[in-house]
Amino acid sequence: MMAFNFGQDRTPIGLFTEDDEERERLEISPEEIVESQADILGIKVIPNKTEREAASALSLMNEELSKIPLDQKRCYVDAVEKCTNEVNNEKRMAFLWREDFDAKRAAARLVKYWEKRKELFAERCYLPLTLRILEDEIPLISTELFHLLPSKDSSGRAILSINMSLRDKSKNSVESVARVLWYFFHCLIEDLETQKRGFVLFVTGKHSKYNNFDPSFIFAMREFERDCFPIRCACAHVCHPRPFLRALLPVMKYVAGRHWARVFFHSGSDQVVMENLRAFGIAQENIPAHSGGRLAHDHAQWMCDRLQIEEQRKQCAGTNVTAAAFDVQEGELHRAEKRAKRSHDSTPHEGKSAPVALLDFNLMML
Repeated sequence: MMAFNFGQDRTPIGLFTEDDEERERLEISPEEIVESQADILGIKVIPNKTEREAASALSLMNEELSKIPLDQKRCYVDAVEKCTNEVNNEKRMAFLWREDFDAKRAAARLVKYWEKRKELFAERCYLPLTLRILEDEIPLISTELFHLLPSKDSSGRAILSINMSLRDKSKNSVESVARVLWYFFHCLIEDLETQKRGFVLFVTGKHSKYNNFDPSFIFAMREFERDCFPIRCACAHVCHPRPFLRALLPVMKYVAGRHWARVFFHSGSDQVVMENLRAFGIAQENIPAHSGGRLAHDHAQWMCDRLQIEEQRKQCAGTNVTAAAFDVQEGELHRAEKRAKRSHDSTPHEGKSAPVALLDFNLMML
């Protein structure tokens, strides 16, 4: 059974009270408040780094990695030996961006990242994370529990959507959901701007039931973002929360900790929710139709596109990988933009239906 570490110095989850929440709020420094507000509004200033500055930061990070005892970085050392491309300077830069170029923290996060990656994927962790590696999780991926919205918010941040009504605990284990979430996080950090600016989490509770709520899943997401993954959640929007969530707020507050101030709930009619999101830079055209928006997201086609991209990257391995990967990603963005334009109204896509697109995907996997 997968274990998630949430720290031992906090009040047990069942006893997390309003007093505890107030105590944590008072512990937040003025600097943290300013940074939080800048993240929420999408106005955080991201400093540019010259090649010389980046090279210097990478050198300092390598020094910090060398100081970590071998028994504490075994998985990382194995990764260096078995999959050099997965720990190259381009990949390490994501950890520096995540830690605001603090080399010591970036090195510690990189080591924790490989420990968790090994825990999630066992020996598969040393392979590039692709849909083929996640073959057993393809049915879960195809449910659209998670998906990346094709357009960013007005501040240029990627948006990860979660449809909680599709979380079926009877069919998918916490471990499977955690692996799929990890994969989508990897899709996010392929974009350099997302490494710098973070991403926005869009959660819809519309049509969800009490059985769809899964604390373990929320714990996993928080641990990944807080402790080991080179990505930052700038803010979260929970739309159409169901009434039972009120009873579960202590759980959610406990998990979020100091990040609770970055979580926003939007209730009311679709029109009211869309107006609220617009104030945060998320247009109705970029919100899935099932949540009141106008985006008819073709998730099955997205999976086909991802598989094709990953196959092209595999073929490019050993040649000009950086340039080839850039060309491939540009192609993915171009296709996503075209699909977004076609789906600005909520009418169904012309052409292939979702089942047909999934059939195409299954044939490509053979």
